[in-house]
Amino acid sequence: MVDKEKKSAYGKKYYEKNKEKIKARRKERSEEIRIYNKKYNEEHREEIKAQNAAYRADNIDRLKANAIEYNREHKEERREYAKKYREEHADEIRIKKAEYQDSNKDEIKARKAEHYKKNKEKINASCKAYREKNIDKVREMERRYYADHKDERKIKDAAYREKNLDKIKARAVIYQKENSEKIREYQAIYREEHVEKRREYGKEYSKKNRETLTAYSNVYNSVRRAKILDVTVGNIDEIKEIYRQAKEDEGIICYLCGEVIPLGDRHVDHVIPVTKGGAHSVENLRITHSSCNFKKHDKLVEELSWAI
Repeated sequence: MVDKEKKSAYGKKYYEKNKEKIKARRKERSEEIRIYNKKYNEEHREEIKAQNAAYRADNIDRLKANAIEYNREHKEERREYAKKYREEHADEIRIKKAEYQDSNKDEIKARKAEHYKKNKEKINASCKAYREKNIDKVREMERRYYADHKDERKIKDAAYREKNLDKIKARAVIYQKENSEKIREYQAIYREEHVEKRREYGKEYSKKNRETLTAYSNVYNSVRRAKILDVTVGNIDEIKEIYRQAKEDEGIICYLCGEVIPLGDRHVDHVIPVTKGGAHSVENLRITHSSCNFKKHDKLVEELSWAI
């Protein structure tokens, strides 16, 4: 042990005394040394691996302390080196990362979930602080990402919405209550800045969804008229269903004449007219021919000699 320490001390002393000479000699023979080391490592790979593992096991605390100390002293230098390396090997790193992620999906997912669970508050606070500090950069990154992954995001978002619809609705209600003024201000600014864009979008949407908008308008107008006349309004979803049946379902029979009504020739009628106190509810709504509805007008069924 004493001899080993003496040799080590002598080696250090010799190196300090002849540092420049040793470095120059190594530089001159660098290629020769590199070839020799490569050959030696290939021939003794398993042996070196075992030795390194044994050394690490015996000196783990010291190695960790040395690494921490080295990283602290060479922080900027290591950062610059890492940045330069990433730039020079970007494609290689991307391929290796993709291969690793593809081969270890479940393990990575579990590891991330466990890490997030343990550090939830810290991670959320850090993300929030970073976003606030770099809001323009974050928005630009998000914009680029969504543009590059448009179709993929559509599929994922649709699947998530379908699976978490109630949760999303509840969250939206809470957010809107807590941020109503903020939302109103944002919408006003957006409308003012995008007048032409909104007008073009409205025209295009109306053209593509004419039937849906017409059906919605019928329901809305019927409810509005009922409220103006101060009559009872029933369940809106049930009323919408009656209007949907009138628009889409096959084999609907007119309640006034008893004949099948073809699609496109249907009205939804109040059995007891609202002008005579009838409710705007599913119990008082029936589907008729448009001509039968016009003939009935605001009469009661028992007043019609031609009705069944």
